[in-house]
Amino acid sequence: MKLRPTNRTIKKAITPALAGMTPIPNHLKPLQQMRYPPDNAVTFERWYFNTYVSKDERARTYLPIQWTALYCNNQFGACQRTYNHIQNFLRTLDKTKKYYTIVQYDDGILNDISHLDVKVFAMSGPRIDYPLPLLCTPHGFKFPNVKRDIFASFVGRITHPIRARMCEQLKDFPNYYISTKDHKLKDYCEILARSKYALCPRGYGQTSFRIQEAIDYGAIPVYISDDNYILPYDRGFMYGLLLDGEDDIDSRLKTSECILPVVKELFTYTGCKQMILKELENDSQQLV
Repeated sequence: MKLRPTNRTIKKAITPALAGMTPIPNHLKPLQQMRYPPDNAVTFERWYFNTYVSKDERARTYLPIQWTALYCNNQFGACQRTYNHIQNFLRTLDKTKKYYTIVQYDDGILNDISHLDVKVFAMSGPRIDYPLPLLCTPHGFKFPNVKRDIFASFVGRITHPIRARMCEQLKDFPNYYISTKDHKLKDYCEILARSKYALCPRGYGQTSFRIQEAIDYGAIPVYISDDNYILPYDRGFMYGLLLDGEDDIDSRLKTSECILPVVKELFTYTGCKQMILKELENDSQQLV
C-alpha cells in the first residue's frame, strides 16, 4: 500500500533544479507510460526538460511539471488524488514570480493556475498563451525511391465529427487513400511518402500529429478544423492548406496553390524549443 505523500516527504523528494528552473517534487516529473505515436519514446515536454541548461534562463522561471504524463498515467486527468497532489504544490509557489510551462495534453492544464503569473506554451487545450505545433519524435522509416502516386490520404480513427464528415465525403474519390482501419506504422508512413496531400483533420484535440508527419515525409499538410483558434497557423507560420470542416475538400485541393512549408525546422523539437526561448527573450525585453 502506497502512502500519500506528506509535505515532509514531498520536500525530501525534490531534486535541486538548474538556474531558471523551479524545483518541483519528483513525483510531478514522471515518465509517460503510454506512447503515442507508438514510437514516441520522448514527448516534447520531457525532451525540453531533459535538454534544459542554465543558459536557457529567462525572466520567467521554467515550471517543469510533466502535465501530460501525470494526466495520461492517472486515468487521463480523472484521478482526483493526482489533481490534488499537483494543486497542493502549485499553492506553495511564490506568487510574486513569473513562470512558464509547457503542455501537450489534449485538454491542456486541468489544474487551477489562475493564482499564478504563468505563461502557458501549449499544443492544445482551452488555456493557450503561446501556441505550439503538436510534435512527436520523427519516425525512422525512409522511402527514397517511392513514387508520389496518391493525390491525398488519411489513415486514422474517427475521433471527431469532422473526420467522419471528411471520410464520408471522400470515400469514393479516385486517387484518394482514405482508411479508418489500423495500419502498421511503417505502412502508414509509406502512404504519407506516396501522398501529394496529407489530410490532417483535428481529432479529439485541436490539432493532429499528422501535420508534422506530413512535413517529415514531404506531403503537403491539409489542416481541417472547426476551431477559430488554429494552433499551427498562428504567429504567421503559414504552410500547407487550411480548410473548414464544411469545405468541399476535393474542389479546394484542386484549385488551391499549396506549397511545402519553408519553416520545416519549426516542426522539430529543437526548432520548437528555439521558438519558446525567443518568445521568452521578447518577454524579458518588455520587462526591462
